[in-house]
Amino acid sequence: MSDKRANQPDPDDYELRSPTTIDHRSTDRGVIRGRFAIAYRGVSTLLACCAVVAGGVLAVGASPQAAANPMLPPQPGNPRGPATAVWPLPACGSPQDDDPLWKLVEDVTPQQPGTNVKVVFPSNDRTMGYAIHRESSVNFLLMPAIRELGIECPNLLDPAAPQYFLDAFNELGLLAGYDWALGINSVKGRTQNQLHIHLATLQEAARNDIDDAVTNGQVPTDQSSWASAVISVMCRGFRAWNPASFPESWGSNLFAALDNEIVTPSNGDMGNEVLLVTANHVGSGYIVLNSDEVSRLNPSGVDYVDLLLNI
Repeated sequence: MSDKRANQPDPDDYELRSPTTIDHRSTDRGVIRGRFAIAYRGVSTLLACCAVVAGGVLAVGASPQAAANPMLPPQPGNPRGPATAVWPLPACGSPQDDDPLWKLVEDVTPQQPGTNVKVVFPSNDRTMGYAIHRESSVNFLLMPAIRELGIECPNLLDPAAPQYFLDAFNELGLLAGYDWALGINSVKGRTQNQLHIHLATLQEAARNDIDDAVTNGQVPTDQSSWASAVISVMCRGFRAWNPASFPESWGSNLFAALDNEIVTPSNGDMGNEVLLVTANHVGSGYIVLNSDEVSRLNPSGVDYVDLLLNI
């Protein structure tokens, strides 16, 4: 589900605050543990880079669940669904799957949230709903209340699909005041197969690198320049964009914006991609990062965003 690292803050050092306008979340401790153990002490960006290099690429193969699940869309070359503006589309994955994250949400309701912090059904519509699950005081997950495997699902590109990044953004009050980030991993970069967006805190070294890139004029405000604007964050390559607003700058659907600007023009595959959104601390608006291990980014890219998060 999510990853634990040596420098994760002690949850007892943090105080959950009342929801305000923006901040992070995470999922319940002890439900599902991730597999990346990285000792970023955050003394400096250089030390962080050395840790990454020493630890290797940190990429892992697809999870056993993914490899054995016949409902997974083919990888690569996952066909993109038509823009039908009809929701819900057919489920992405089987409701009979035993994935642990799916089991946390398959039967929940707002009145019976199970082990989740909350469950939301907009207009009492489960197909548009989501659950928030707590892993620690600085890491929550947002998960659809319907079966969705992950970023590779073609129905996420539909104009009528739920806007899960916007839902996550609207829940950031769970960690008001902290340096927040919203992130989703690729197919290879995750251990569980129910779509989940991390609402977590950003590593200090990652924040420093992002701020430096903005200060040096490396992060464009023009969406059309996103694909070519590659910056180094903790020694790995990320395409960077500085939209003015959330979510209006990308027409509400961030998955579709990624597909339109980067994946389709390069004949790529959504299943290879990662996404991260955070605040712009140097100027206005937000920072959107994207990476993958397939493209020849310089520095080389990643297939998971956990590297940048305190999870």
